[in-house]
Amino acid sequence: MEDFKHDDITSVGHLMLRQQRQTLKYLRLIEMEVPLLAAFRKPVHPVPLSQSPISIRTLSYGGEPHPATNKAVIVAPVSYLPLKSPSAIHKFKLLAGPRWTTDVPRDAGFSGRVKDGEGVAHGFIKISHEAFPLASMNAKWCSDTLEKLIEEANKDSDAFAEMPISHRHIEARVMRQRRGDHRITPGPRSWKKTTIKDIPRRWL
Repeated sequence: MEDFKHDDITSVGHLMLRQQRQTLKYLRLIEMEVPLLAAFRKPVHPVPLSQSPISIRTLSYGGEPHPATNKAVIVAPVSYLPLKSPSAIHKFKLLAGPRWTTDVPRDAGFSGRVKDGEGVAHGFIKISHEAFPLASMNAKWCSDTLEKLIEEANKDSDAFAEMPISHRHIEARVMRQRRGDHRITPGPRSWKKTTIKDIPRRWL
């Protein structure tokens, strides 16, 4: 190589020029190529919840390794599951335990699809798993677990008709949210909504 005669920019200057050339390249693509994509534009119509009731959600960090990329989550409304009778629905809620909730999970992917209380009469079930190395394997485990719960709920459902459904996990979540349905600290400024649980048993 020839000796440097101070007639060129430094390596840092070349890197800056390289970044500017890359920026200009993408600006040209935006100016010339992106308008051509308008011909392929299609209107988006959300699929009704009754036609696609099961939501499968996985995480991705753009190819970067992360422990959360293995996780898979399945959410489904209980009303659209193949349960044979109201007693089977009751038993399904008992078997689901804390995985069953009355409200639509915020991360379920059902935003804009639940209209006029559609499918929310019996709540939702949410199953997640992350023990296997691939998200597809965890999704398969969640799917198999949901099928086993449905199969077990349809067996001899009347035997569990008198067992009450526990709402303790729902009440605990409301307590953690601190939105007025709980008591923060005893005092005149703290309050909670009065329910039947606040009345002494001897008064009933």
